[in-house]
Amino acid sequence: MSDRDALVQAHHAGQLLDAIGAARSPDPGERKALASDLAALHNDGKIDLVRAFSGLRGGPDSGHQFFLLRHVLEEVLPDLEAPVPETARCVLSLYREAGTDLAAGTILDAFQEFCSKRVERVRTALEEIEAAPEDLADLLVPVLLAGVRIDRAFYVDETIRLGVHPNLELRRRALFAIGRVDQWQGSGASDKVLAAIERAVRDEDDDFALASVVKSASAVASLDSADEARLVAAIKEALDKGGEVALHAASEIFGFRTSRLSPDLLALFLERLAQVEVANKGTLDNIDYGVAHLLRGDDSTKGLAFLETLLRKNFEDLDVSAFDDSVRAIRDTPDLRTRVATRWLLSGEPVLCEGVETILDSPLDHSLEVEADPDEVTGAEPRRLLFLARKAIGYLFFKPVTATSFLVSLLRQAPADSLLLGELEALLFDPLLINYSGAIAEHLGGHAESEEEPARSAIRRALAALESYLDGLKAIGDLPALHPSLKHREAYQRHFAGELAQSLKKAQAESPLLQIIHRSVLLHGRKAIHHAFGPEGEINRMETNLGELGTRIDVPRLSILDPHGLDFMLRVFRHERMRS
Repeated sequence: MSDRDALVQAHHAGQLLDAIGAARSPDPGERKALASDLAALHNDGKIDLVRAFSGLRGGPDSGHQFFLLRHVLEEVLPDLEAPVPETARCVLSLYREAGTDLAAGTILDAFQEFCSKRVERVRTALEEIEAAPEDLADLLVPVLLAGVRIDRAFYVDETIRLGVHPNLELRRRALFAIGRVDQWQGSGASDKVLAAIERAVRDEDDDFALASVVKSASAVASLDSADEARLVAAIKEALDKGGEVALHAASEIFGFRTSRLSPDLLALFLERLAQVEVANKGTLDNIDYGVAHLLRGDDSTKGLAFLETLLRKNFEDLDVSAFDDSVRAIRDTPDLRTRVATRWLLSGEPVLCEGVETILDSPLDHSLEVEADPDEVTGAEPRRLLFLARKAIGYLFFKPVTATSFLVSLLRQAPADSLLLGELEALLFDPLLINYSGAIAEHLGGHAESEEEPARSAIRRALAALESYLDGLKAIGDLPALHPSLKHREAYQRHFAGELAQSLKKAQAESPLLQIIHRSVLLHGRKAIHHAFGPEGEINRMETNLGELGTRIDVPRLSILDPHGLDFMLRVFRHERMRS
């Protein structure tokens, strides 16, 4: 039995979709041959693909099979000979069955290709949509775009006509379709298209329709700048009248077309997007993409200023952790990272200072170094530099190498024999070296000789003070009052082990790697042994030697000796302000 005969037989048995799923191959050539066979059989009247696929359903139990089968129809649809009304309803059913999946709209592209093969299909489809807009409005955009490909002038007029249609659903989609017409480039936007956009802004009150106007006007402006001023004015008015949906449309354009925005349009979006409601996570994500693009490009100053404005305006409900891409852009760019750390810490504003802590909290490098930006501190008064140093310690204290590298960079900029140099040296010793006598001493010991004066001498004096301090501690000897009893030590060890176990369970639950691999627990031993089958079926004994895996945790000394005093000092450093 040939493949075609099997498909015909499956069709008569009511199992055509099952047969198509079984016949579908990952090989592109075989998939093309299957699509050709299906189109030929349908057009010869031996099978009915439209009826078969009209019964295809998605849902949580369908898995990937729904989209794999639907993709077969997408490949075949442009070559089918089928009645437009039935085909339109079949396509619409498959579109809606896909739900919110990002691949939902690909079937509409196939329907656009189907309609563009004959002008009669476009006319029939438009008649069906206008007759039942509540059911078929989702098909309007692909149908209009198919018509533009056949008769540009006529279907542009049709798009404009539908933009003032009494039915709101048709108006929304027609206004959106204006921005999808790519033939404006090089020809100048026609007066009637501009007039249609301006009329919609003037007459519309619906937020979704205004969002469509924002998208279309932005698209037309990016293709032809001849009438940009009118289009920017229309977008401004649409955002003034619109609400969260229109603003979300602006965020999509800002986030995904950042490099194509004109200076005027970019300025408008930066101004209006600063008014975003922080509860709108999707809008914030789009803004994050756009800001990250600015930070990585030539407009980093604009992106940084906008991010600061947004954080300051919403300091109670928003922090920089909501902008993942922007944080990565700052963290991965040394010059920008230095500028942001200095500028934000020097501001003293909690939302910005906490942002520095988040940005420098690198998951891959716990010894991330950062320096004070000379351009940000040049000409600053000594008291402001001391303020900056205390802020760096207050917010970066638990990242000792990071805080130390920042403080050392300030030492380089302090005049020799100045009061500021002595103050910075004192901060380097207490609280940094006293609390982290291991990690920081090692870091400074490797960098001290490469420093120039007066920083080199200041580092040497701080290290000497640490050595004297530790010698003093050793000279005291063992004081029973400072040594907890065995009972108390064991109780604390059990408490600490319990906290580590809870932390480990939480980390394992959130690890995508541990969710897909098999885990084994070894209770003892120095190697793991397992058995594997060879090519001839024989069993081979496999041995894997075990290695050591460890990590180092630096605990501040005063968190044990004087936890309340340490906490109070850090709170003072974080919350103190500069007098103007």
